Amino acid sequence: LMQELEEARNLQPAADGGDGAISPQAAAIALAASEAVQHARALQELEERHVEEVQRKETQIARGAEQRARDLENKDRLMEERIAEMAEECAVKEAELAEQLTQKDAQVAAVAATLNG
Repeated sequence: LMQELEEARNLQPAADGGDGAISPQAAAIALAASEAVQHARALQELEERHVEEVQRKETQIARGAEQRARDLENKDRLMEERIAEMAEECAVKEAELAEQLTQKDAQVAAVAATLNG
């Protein structure tokens, strides 16, 4: 379309019938062709800017998604580390309680032996 409009605009000198005078109709056609070329260029520029804007937004969205994924991975890793720490703390406490229970059982057995004695 751009090429056809440009060609129509370039036909303006041939529209004078060879005498150098351009008819009003030919002038109107040439003006319309020139305006159409300008509008087509403006539309093309708008389309290019729109495509660039869409690509920029898509890039921003992709970067944001990647960042959210990294954040979630970090959060998961921290949560797993905390769960492992808590499991270790529970194991230590369980061992302490088992030791205390063993000592209490020994004390009860000693008291029972003394009483039965």
